[in-house]
Amino acid sequence: MKKNFMKIKLENLNIIKKVSGFTLIELVMTILLIGILSIGLYEVVIWGVSDYVTNEQYLHSNNSMTYAMAAIRRSMTGAVMPTASISPSGNYHCKLSNSINPATSGNLPIVTANMPGQTSACGGTGQPVCDEAAFYQNITGTANQQLVVFCVSNNILYEEVTNGTGTTSYPIANNITGISF
Repeated sequence: MKKNFMKIKLENLNIIKKVSGFTLIELVMTILLIGILSIGLYEVVIWGVSDYVTNEQYLHSNNSMTYAMAAIRRSMTGAVMPTASISPSGNYHCKLSNSINPATSGNLPIVTANMPGQTSACGGTGQPVCDEAAFYQNITGTANQQLVVFCVSNNILYEEVTNGTGTTSYPIANNITGISF
């Protein structure tokens, strides 16, 4: 009986010898390789996210400019010769509404202005050059006209409409830079 017990114990010992694990050097090398690969993968992900954000900003800016030009073109197709002078009232962004009146500017249906000498452009203090376009439109269903002015203030394109009830100013598109009338 003792012999069998010893035999079993020796067999168990042989099994233990056959099962092997990783050495400390192998574990350290594996951790180093995973770390190096992780840094490379991180750089690829950061580059992809940065590229995506840049493309989204470009696309948004391009879409805003396309929409702005379509809105201006759509409004200007209704430009008519002025029959009376309309003066803006209330709050407005566009300086052209106050300083140049299409009714007295050589009877042109569309008046544009580039006012680089201004200290405040389009309603903002210290803003860059003020580019604006103004024209008259017939008010649908009436014999009256309204003054329409487009200007850019703080990279936002505004359309201001002045009619018998006052001046209404509202944004058309944002991220507008470098537009010139």
